Amino acid sequence: MKKRKITSVFLALGLFASLLFQVPISAEEADQSAAVEASGTISTNSISGWPQASDISSEAAVVMENTTNTILYSKNADEVLFPGSTVKIMTCLLALENTQLTDEVTMTATGGGASISSQVDEVFTVEQCLYAIMVASANDIALQIAEHVGGSVDGFVQKMNTRAQELGCTNTVFTNPTGLP
Repeated sequence: MKKRKITSVFLALGLFASLLFQVPISAEEADQSAAVEASGTISTNSISGWPQASDISSEAAVVMENTTNTILYSKNADEVLFPGSTVKIMTCLLALENTQLTDEVTMTATGGGASISSQVDEVFTVEQCLYAIMVASANDIALQIAEHVGGSVDGFVQKMNTRAQELGCTNTVFTNPTGLP
């Protein structure tokens, strides 16, 4: 049972990583689609012989085949957007890398109140915290994990930015562990 839960977290992290490490199909095709992508349309529709895709309601999206790094669908892939709750994937990654699932996290004023309505001095395992973050998008728990792993929220944000650089995310800057603007 535990293995399935951990696998789910890793699958989410894998999806996040595959979105971060996108590589154009070829330089020629990237040049062809640059003008189209700038206008906010689907850049992969300009590739000769490639299946035409319908527009989607999302502002931006990328679908990539990860063994060949082939971009199957791309819409505004390089547009700078607020990351929202996808930030919580990095929060969970750092928690997994720096703690044990059985470690106990005691809620403080840093994490109290929102999302799952945790209470000051309430104790959760790291595993429970990861579920709360990924399933319930629990900002209170994300803040508490940040304090637990980084010593403070600011210390954790520094770890997030360092880890992003290590992963090759050159245009990524984290400001908090929740993704709230």
